[in-house]
Amino acid sequence: MIERTIEMLQREIPFRYQRVDKTSHEQAKQLYRQADIIVDQIITGSYGLLCVESMAFGKPVIAYVRDDLMSRYPTQPPICNANPDTFYDVLKSLLLSPETRFQKGVESRKFTEDYHDSMKVGGRLLEIYGQLTSG
Repeated sequence: MIERTIEMLQREIPFRYQRVDKTSHEQAKQLYRQADIIVDQIITGSYGLLCVESMAFGKPVIAYVRDDLMSRYPTQPPICNANPDTFYDVLKSLLLSPETRFQKGVESRKFTEDYHDSMKVGGRLLEIYGQLTSG
């Protein structure tokens, strides 16, 4: 579905698409660093490591996050939320707006620094473990 939509958009807007699979993690990270837009899953409904890594690189990411999960985050992640019904429009909008891509990239980097930094996450886990074992 993703690739079919991309092929449709390539008939309207010239852009290069590269599927990243069957490659080492280091090679994949190098490709992510070079990308203008990262497309993750658009069906599952939650974001994972690819989104976090891509946001840490300052990239705008398209993925699907369900509404019931979105409300559980301390702040809304700067993910360009898309499902199979909206993917075409979301991708087209990003392709046509370098300013939005740049802004989403900046927001993505800040989000990972604020909420996915290993020292912050580790410190919070230690707090939780301390509460569980002291009580």
